[in-house]
Amino acid sequence: MSELISSYAGLIAALVACGLFSGFVAGLFGIGGGAVIVPVLILLFDALGYGESAAHVAIATSLATIILTSARSVWAHHQRGAVDWAVVSGWAPWIVAGAVLGQLATGALSGGALRGIFGGLALILAAQLFFGRPDWRLA
Repeated sequence: MSELISSYAGLIAALVACGLFSGFVAGLFGIGGGAVIVPVLILLFDALGYGESAAHVAIATSLATIILTSARSVWAHHQRGAVDWAVVSGWAPWIVAGAVLGQLATGALSGGALRGIFGGLALILAAQLFFGRPDWRLA
């Protein structure tokens, strides 16, 4: 076991550092952690030699964490009686369909295309943070 830990110590330290940095920056700017962790993971996975698949692995890693945090959040809200399960059950098939279609679409894209899409969305997020006003609400 100690051999396994020592052989992956650098990777574990890099991932912990990436997580701490991303969490700090996301909290500092009040944005979702995925907006920070995905580019950080892409850089890390590029440095580790993942090459063309670095963007795919980074986005998949971010989405996997969303599954866990969302499940925990739903459970906590359910315990307080704050989940409308009728709405959730109505959305569930569409969420699953969207996840499957998204997986198929991103699997067919190159790493460069994924980086471009993510970068474009990051620019939109930055524009909203820069130009947006606190009183703007979706209606």
